[in-house]
Amino acid sequence: MTNASDEAPDKPQPALEPGDATSPHDALFYRTFSKPEHAAAELRCIFGLELSARVEWNTLRPLSLKFVDAKLTGRYADVLYAVKIGGKEALVYILWEHKSHFDPWTPLQLLEYEVRIWRSFLEDPANKGATRLPVILPVVLHHSERGWRGSLRFRDLFDVAPDDADLLAPYMVDFGFLLDDISKAGAEAIDLRPITPEGRLVLFALRFGRTPSKFFDELPRMAQVLVAVWKQPHGDLVFATVIWYLKTVGKVPEAEIRMAMQRTLEQQAVEYILHPERWLEQQGIKQGELMGELMGELRRELTGELKGKRNTLKQQLGARFGALPQEALARIDAATAKDLDAMVLRVLTADSLDEVLGTSTGSE
Repeated sequence: MTNASDEAPDKPQPALEPGDATSPHDALFYRTFSKPEHAAAELRCIFGLELSARVEWNTLRPLSLKFVDAKLTGRYADVLYAVKIGGKEALVYILWEHKSHFDPWTPLQLLEYEVRIWRSFLEDPANKGATRLPVILPVVLHHSERGWRGSLRFRDLFDVAPDDADLLAPYMVDFGFLLDDISKAGAEAIDLRPITPEGRLVLFALRFGRTPSKFFDELPRMAQVLVAVWKQPHGDLVFATVIWYLKTVGKVPEAEIRMAMQRTLEQQAVEYILHPERWLEQQGIKQGELMGELMGELRRELTGELKGKRNTLKQQLGARFGALPQEALARIDAATAKDLDAMVLRVLTADSLDEVLGTSTGSE
């Protein structure tokens, strides 16, 4: 399909703002799961071992087609992917269903979208002369107050007498779909999913974002995920999007969200960076010669991390406070690992450059 568009892997996506999507659910879902690396990990969990083994995951690419009607984006969001399965191109349609109540007509909604996808396929000049349609694997990622309570087969929507079901089956439309219901998933279950840290953080926010008290109660369980996301390239943009989502759907003051995340980061990130030997002990690595070798490697790695962290901190401060004075640059360059991590954490809540750097009027 000629309107396929691969995500540029090295270009950061800006944090989404309210005007960038019809609903905050759409914005948060689309920002993460429109990226192949996050979608692939999630789909592997949903597909299971047998189907996943047939998928050529390196061919997964997003298509620039969205089929959710504008009037429905308050309840649905969607992404479409192309991928090869057994050497043949197939399509994977992911529908994110977020609502307070279960909708039994979701399979009908899926059928409508599948027909529109096939129509677009046939109208594409690149597919002129096609004699077959691509397989579409419909996936529903669902969240509601009580969870999914319907069938996973379209045929179960028909009003048919039980005695006539088999007789009429050859003439009835039928298909199944894959369901991932996170309505009752706990933080621990989300944290244990073999998907990317960003994917886990986004699912956690989608799961608990509408109930702030539960979100804050469960947040400490996601501490390692927060650290992993914060340390990844453009992790600050992921945080900004999640914070905006929580502020919008949960009606929680932004400062309160930032403080909760900062406390969680302080409990994990600072410990790992300042006391790497504790992390090694948690992994079951014994003291002694091996410990010394590993510590040496970790320190060498940390030196490179600090350089990158200094550069990232300078970029973040420049974006927030404008051109940095030489005194500020010098203070960042001279900062110890402990001081530098404290500065990085203060970026979340600080109102001024001096506050981030730990300086004030009249101090050095």
